[in-house]
Amino acid sequence: MRDRVGDLLAERARLSGGAGGGIALSILLHGSIVAVIVYTAMHARAPQQVSTLSIQFAPTQAIQQPATPAPTPHAPQSAPP
Repeated sequence: MRDRVGDLLAERARLSGGAGGGIALSILLHGSIVAVIVYTAMHARAPQQVSTLSIQFAPTQAIQQPATPAPTPHAPQSAPP
């Protein structure tokens, strides 16, 4: 006499590989991710120097000097008709 429940449990035990396969796959996956990260970090370009611009303001004494006055406009003269 065959037991259906026993056959089903035996089939499940035969199909299940246990936790070893999952652990091995996880270690392989994480190891390859770390390898890619290390490879890209080792082959990255070095930081380049950035050119800077220095701005120097004029001394305050030059700003406080009075400016020359603008010439006054002359009134136009009308020509006799």
